[in-house]
Amino acid sequence: MNITEEIIDKVLSNKATKEEAQNVSRWFATTKGQEFLSHKINKEAYLDELLDILDIHNEEIPSERMKERFIESIIVNKKKSRRWKWIAAVAIPFIFMAATLGYVVNQTGILEPTEYAELNVPYGEQMRIILQDGSIVHLNSGTKFRYPKKFELTSRNVALNGEAYFEVNKERFRPFRVNLNGIYVEVTGTKFNVKAYGQDKLVNVCLDEGSVALKNDLSVNAVLKPKEYIIYNRLSGKYSVEKMQDTQSVTAWRTSSLNFYKTPLKDILNTLTRQYGVSFTNITNDVQNVRFTISTSKRHIEDILKDLEYVSSIKFTMQDNDAYKVSTAK
Repeated sequence: MNITEEIIDKVLSNKATKEEAQNVSRWFATTKGQEFLSHKINKEAYLDELLDILDIHNEEIPSERMKERFIESIIVNKKKSRRWKWIAAVAIPFIFMAATLGYVVNQTGILEPTEYAELNVPYGEQMRIILQDGSIVHLNSGTKFRYPKKFELTSRNVALNGEAYFEVNKERFRPFRVNLNGIYVEVTGTKFNVKAYGQDKLVNVCLDEGSVALKNDLSVNAVLKPKEYIIYNRLSGKYSVEKMQDTQSVTAWRTSSLNFYKTPLKDILNTLTRQYGVSFTNITNDVQNVRFTISTSKRHIEDILKDLEYVSSIKFTMQDNDAYKVSTAK
């Protein structure tokens, strides 16, 4: 990009784009940029000196018209000199510190376009990743997670479609935000679980430690305390907050355990589909909304389905291709 005085003036007037400001900053660190600064500073110093001499000696200028032009030129340039002195105060220390700042810029990526990565966790699997700031994210089956390879200077933004448990490093001046497609969780440092699959109308957030806020761009701004659990309805925009004695029932999936409390059968089967990569057919309306409370650490899908059969009148029959037919036992 060709750096002109017009672009530099735009930067100084705070009218430039982010890209133009970044290009000017980089250009000041080059040999040509430093020569330009040196020339400007020397020129402005010379004009200041000359104006002082005229004031002291009351020198006459032959032509009144020439005098007006000369004074006008000095005044205009004197106004500019304040601007260029400001540039010298900011830009030159920046250039002297370029070697140190280069490392910081490289680590934070503040002058580079944000590059994102995306993870898709297959059904029946889980993943654990460590982000650039040291935060840890546990991803459940069937989850999509999008995150920047390098966080920005003032923010840490990620996007989630699925379920994850976050252990976020505390950074007071760089909040961590989880985008859930229309609503988001904002924190500075804490441990919490989020369940927000795209096909589900309910978003669930459970807080273990610290503080989080569930927000949207309209009216939702719910702040959670430790051991609190929020259920948000995407369709109605309404939410409720409940106190929990033990969050283990929500976060047990990380240890391959399953805990359901008054959960509709259809939601239980959706969870089993994601966890084990199986499918269920022939689910009638009269049973899909029946609620169950069940806790199990069994690993095999057949054993879990037997537990469900034990506490209900539902029967699961194995079909082809890991599919189970759901029926009511007679």
